[in-house]
Amino acid sequence: MSSESLYLNKPDYYIDHIVWEIVFEIPEGSNKILDIGCGGALTGLTLKQHKKASEVIGIDISKAAAERAALRIDKVIVGNIEEMDLNLPDGYFDYVILGDILEHLINPWEFLKKINKYLKQNGRMLVTIPNVRCWRVVVPLIFKGAWSYEWQGILDKSHLRFFTKKTIYQLFNDAGLNICKIKAMVGSNLVSGYSSKTITAFLDKFTLGLFREFLAPGYFIVSSKS
Repeated sequence: MSSESLYLNKPDYYIDHIVWEIVFEIPEGSNKILDIGCGGALTGLTLKQHKKASEVIGIDISKAAAERAALRIDKVIVGNIEEMDLNLPDGYFDYVILGDILEHLINPWEFLKKINKYLKQNGRMLVTIPNVRCWRVVVPLIFKGAWSYEWQGILDKSHLRFFTKKTIYQLFNDAGLNICKIKAMVGSNLVSGYSSKTITAFLDKFTLGLFREFLAPGYFIVSSKS
């Protein structure tokens, strides 16, 4: 089975959704943005529509996703990011977006070091990563001995690596990156269903955030060069 074939059965939502945490983080301006794992590039399109980007270049392994993205952003490159040599200038981008991409890679540690060079010196890397410590994984594992892969979510069939908050810090430190901000995405779009999001957000508030690392399906990270 090829890497690309793992993405053929994904629902439309997997390809076409906006990561609002990323959109809100970027200020207005003529920012140059590299979106790796751009999917259909709805996030990139939204950034351009809100005057937060003058140029968005996307990269995705899925040809179907890239066809959609090509209609929305400036340029799209198709291929496996770990196997390609990018013909892009060093220190060119204000922001590099990695929306749920690191968990799909064979060697995310080396990949972060590789991609770091495309950031400007004062640039930022905006990243979302699933949290394997979430109760949705931990409870079935402890009480049922179940580790069940699905077509989306934390245990996505295409995920090769799994992270917690602690190991996210280790990942970025090893790559020579500083974490400026890390936010637990409680009630984020990684959890399917409005009621699930609402209940999780309520539990987080009710417990004063004490169990946030078990409630959050993922993290949003802002990092900079060391």
